[in-house]
Parts: sequence; structure tokens; C-alpha cells
Amino acid sequence: MATSSLDFLPVITQFGSSVLAGIVGAFITTKIALGKFYKEKWWEKRAIAFNELIHSVYAVKEAYQKALDECYNFHEPSTELTKENWDEVAQIETDMERLSQTGQLTLTAHAARLLKEYGDKKRLLNSAVDATEVDVLTAYSCMVDYSNELFFDLLNHARDELKISGFKDKVRDIRIFKRKK
Repeated sequence: MATSSLDFLPVITQFGSSVLAGIVGAFITTKIALGKFYKEKWWEKRAIAFNELIHSVYAVKEAYQKALDECYNFHEPSTELTKENWDEVAQIETDMERLSQTGQLTLTAHAARLLKEYGDKKRLLNSAVDATEVDVLTAYSCMVDYSNELFFDLLNHARDELKISGFKDKVRDIRIFKRKK
């Protein structure tokens, strides 16, 4: 009994379609898995960048608050900010200025815009202090307000961007508590 090549055609067709379906399935699965992996890695990098930025803004905010407190409590023993503290604040603010220009690469355009607005406000205030239009006490008070605003705006934006639920109410409550102080 001789077999013709036509008898193998259904087997070859089934085998070929199975292999093709497997290749397509593997390709789609790989694309989805890699896409998810890269998305998660990007989320981690963005979370780390937001975390470092928010910690830096907090350090600046606390330095200005400490300086303002010292201006109000000049008769008490000083916990004066040292030159090293102000050098650290200046370095952080320089880094924040750099991030306002390049933040879109790591953070978001909105975060970069918040940093740019903060830097613009700070430059205007420094110019006013240099021209003796604003006294140091008022300048420290404004910088505390500016840095507080930046801090809470970045917290809320990070929460939205990183999709962290239940965090906004806590930030809002902290902001209300700070204002009552």
C-alpha cells in the first residue's frame, strides 16, 4: 500500500498551524510580560525619585522653619543653623533647580513645573531681600510657606502619579493641622 504525499498534507497543515499558533502566543505573552516588567521598573524608579525629592523638600522646609523660629525666639538659646546646614540647603535647592529642568525624564512634567514655580518664587524673594524691599523675617516666613506648599503639592502629585490610594486624605489632614498651629 503506497501512500501519496496528499495523505500527509492534513498532518503537515495541522502541525504547521499548531507551531504558528504557538509562536504567535509566545510572542504576545512575551510582549505583555516585558511590558509589565518595564512598567513596574519605571514605577519603582519614579517612586524612588519622588521619595528622594520629597525628603529633600522636607529638609529645606524644616531649615527655613528653624530659621524663622530663631528669628522669633532670638532671646532664647540659639539652635542656630550652621554654615554647613545652609550649604546643604543650597545644594538641595540647586538639585531641585536641576530637576525642574530635567524632571520630566525621571518624574513628571507637573513635578518639574512645581519645582520651577518654587525656584521662580525664591528668586523673586531673594531679589526683594537684596533690594531691601523685604526683611529677613518676612522672607523666611514666605520661604516656609513656599516650601510647605511645594511639599504638599508634591506629596499629592506623587500619590496621584504612583496611584497610591487613601493617602490624599492624610495629606489634607496634615495640611489643615499645620495651618491651625
